[in-house]
Amino acid sequence: METRICPNCGHQNLARAVFCFQCGKNLDEPPIVRGIHPQRRHVEDAI
Repeated sequence: METRICPNCGHQNLARAVFCFQCGKNLDEPPIVRGIHPQRRHVEDAI
């Protein structure tokens, strides 16, 4: 049986699943890619 792995929690779902059975994440949404280093701001910009 084919499964879909949830990118959010790693749960194995049925291949036809649209939402993760464990956490409810939409399995058809592209995953959010976050950079390793957060964007740095100058002190003047933060004030």
